[in-house]
Amino acid sequence: MIKEFNTIKISTRYLIILFLVFLLVVSRSLSFIPNFTPTISLIVFASTMFRNYYILASIVIVSQLISDYFLGYYSSIFFVYLGYILLAFASKFILKEINFVSIIGTSIISVFIFFLVSNYGVWQMMNIYEYSLSGLIECYIAGIPFLKYSLISTLLYSTTMYVLFRHILFRYLGTKTVIYK
Repeated sequence: MIKEFNTIKISTRYLIILFLVFLLVVSRSLSFIPNFTPTISLIVFASTMFRNYYILASIVIVSQLISDYFLGYYSSIFFVYLGYILLAFASKFILKEINFVSIIGTSIISVFIFFLVSNYGVWQMMNIYEYSLSGLIECYIAGIPFLKYSLISTLLYSTTMYVLFRHILFRYLGTKTVIYK
């Protein structure tokens, strides 16, 4: 018998939302290597748990606002938030089944979505690069070290979270689907 998160009490649902927001805030705050955080992995997994766009977007935005309150605001903030929301929504469509290959594939695609959107924001908002195609390309090239760290951390954290989901959460719930409507 497949049990979905919908059968869990509403209070448990709110606790899971609060826990995800907390994890996202802490994950951004404790990184000592630029872009080496579980943020993208957490958002990918949140998209498997919450099918409602408003809940998913709220989790992402609230967690970013809280962490940016402590870390500081910056000129390209809109593009960072947009990148996270886009990858959360894209994950909902890409990730049809929770298995190792689909988690890793979705995680890789999500890293590139975030890289393209956030670096476009850096190019657009920070007056570091010339406002031309060559300036945009230069901005993306300069962002490759951040892409590398983001990709490594996302693959590492996604693998860890998959193992935790697979061996702890799925067994506890007796389900292979982890979806809130």
